Amino acid sequence: MDLVFCAKSTAASAITAPSEKMRIKSDGSNNFGPTGDSDWNMLRANKASSTLRFGANLAIKDCYSLTFNYTSTGSDSNYLSWNCYGTSNTLTLTAQDRVGINTSTPGAALHVAGSVASVQLGTSVTGTLTPSSFTAARTGTFSDTVSIICNEALKVGTRGIYISSDRRVKRSIEVIPNDIGRKFVEDVDPVKYVLIESNDDKEQLGYIAQDVAREHSLLISLAEDPSMKAGDDPWSMEGIRLSVSYERAIPLLHAALRDAFARIQELKKEVDELRSIIAE
Repeated sequence: MDLVFCAKSTAASAITAPSEKMRIKSDGSNNFGPTGDSDWNMLRANKASSTLRFGANLAIKDCYSLTFNYTSTGSDSNYLSWNCYGTSNTLTLTAQDRVGINTSTPGAALHVAGSVASVQLGTSVTGTLTPSSFTAARTGTFSDTVSIICNEALKVGTRGIYISSDRRVKRSIEVIPNDIGRKFVEDVDPVKYVLIESNDDKEQLGYIAQDVAREHSLLISLAEDPSMKAGDDPWSMEGIRLSVSYERAIPLLHAALRDAFARIQELKKEVDELRSIIAE
């Protein structure tokens, strides 16, 4: 047997069809609002926002609010927010399976608005991540040679950057042909530039990702970025930012150098032969 609570009403229809507000079911599950299919349901049809609060007092910093913000049925704009009372956008979960911290409109799977600080327990390593940089700090017994370790594959320290390259963790090993390196050098122009969002006019050196992508897409990675507008180039896609792996470009440049050395040796041999003929 279920225990049902209904809204009080003097309307004639309420006698035969009362408005159910709460149901405690015989199996121990509870429903607030329409009947649900879970052990605990709090549903309010078409309500713009439904809030559940936990804490000591209804005052700033004295409780937390869990709020479902409803736009329309099946809308990607529906989202759930978790906030300390008196603040907003502490944590947001959207219908697009995105998580936002300090933002109610996350543009990626995880979107943090503001700086991020991290601590790696046991090594006293701290770091600060901002929209434009990552700064690692040293405290206590922090290593002089290793400051950041990523899955044991990448180590960044005060004495250099180290990338795991052990033959025993690799398969399908092939030497890059020299002509592929030469093609990369011929296809892609090295450029200098100034970042549009830079606070100064300091020149940077590098490549244009779209130029690299046309023939050497293995050097490209893609990331969601709502600020990116579509361009004339097919690689300038709406909402996608391109990045270049400069580390992957190094073996291609190495192959290009070997190609150049081989050509120099061929020319040297031809010159030596011509000198021998002239000497005769």
